Amino acid sequence: MFSASLALDADGLAPFVLKNSLQALRRVFFCLFAFSLDPPGSCCCWRTIGGIPQSLWFRGVSRSDPALILLHGGPGTSESALFRHYNSALERHFLVVYWEQRGTGRSFNPAISPQSMTIAQSVRDLDEVVELVRRRFGKDKVVLLAHSWGTVLGTIYAARYPEKVSVYVGIAQVANAPRGRRLSYDFALSEAKKRNNAKAVAELMAIGPPPYDSWMKN
Repeated sequence: MFSASLALDADGLAPFVLKNSLQALRRVFFCLFAFSLDPPGSCCCWRTIGGIPQSLWFRGVSRSDPALILLHGGPGTSESALFRHYNSALERHFLVVYWEQRGTGRSFNPAISPQSMTIAQSVRDLDEVVELVRRRFGKDKVVLLAHSWGTVLGTIYAARYPEKVSVYVGIAQVANAPRGRRLSYDFALSEAKKRNNAKAVAELMAIGPPPYDSWMKN
């Protein structure tokens, strides 16, 4: 398994424009073919993942390309629109799987139990997505491209299931969340004092440094 960090720049992941109608037709045909079972003509479908409906979206130009699963940041924030706008060039080389995680975007449902919103459950959800992609497209392994919170999910999964992951790429990789929060707090307080922003200093002092016993302070 190969692991690397990736910078988003104009060289490899910038938006692209289809240069001719043949290429456009290939893409449309792929969407129709890939979704011939659920439902025809759609590039988006819902699957029961972790016991609840979750949104999956496949895009690419060939079913034979390596499967790449995007793990968005957040948690709770879908980045599908951002990936599509800035990184759609990936679809020329990969079968890209846009997955909106539980409670996020089109996978949101107010009936979802808050107790199920855990890292452990998210890892189990990801494994179901990986297995679905492996079965449906005949892949031995998948590529994981993770951003921010998604890197927490991706690194845990890649370490636990290396036999299912060919490449892991971390963007804005989370390495030590508690230390990162403390550094962020210290930096914010230092900047507020440096700029003589009494209001910000008072608010930060009232909150206090992490760790916190409530997500309301997080």
